[in-house]
Amino acid sequence: GGADTFVWLNGDGGNLTVRDRITDFKVGTFNATTTGADAPDRLDLSNFLKGATADNLSNYLSIVQVSGNTEIRISLQGGFVNGTYNSQTDIHNGGTIVLEGVTLSGSNLDKLNQLLNSGQLLIG
Repeated sequence: GGADTFVWLNGDGGNLTVRDRITDFKVGTFNATTTGADAPDRLDLSNFLKGATADNLSNYLSIVQVSGNTEIRISLQGGFVNGTYNSQTDIHNGGTIVLEGVTLSGSNLDKLNQLLNSGQLLIG
């Protein structure tokens, strides 16, 4: 047990249909030295999302709640408009990360800030 880091690398994804499921993601402030089954985890997208910053992250990630899970939809080129995924117009080519049983509240920006500020999301 303990804090886990889930890492995506350049070249992973690249396909709308790729769905990575994480069944034991724990929400909280990440600390690599925390042990135990309830230690918060993190997502490392720093080598996956090229050009993403805290200021433009909502163009790369769209976070939605679906059936009790958190789904993080990814646009490798930053093709979302303010975190809103439109299947008719947006480029959703980085796949989807599904955090099973995890609920994040607020707007897309609120969810991104929660993950960033708690150290649970690493970007480039």
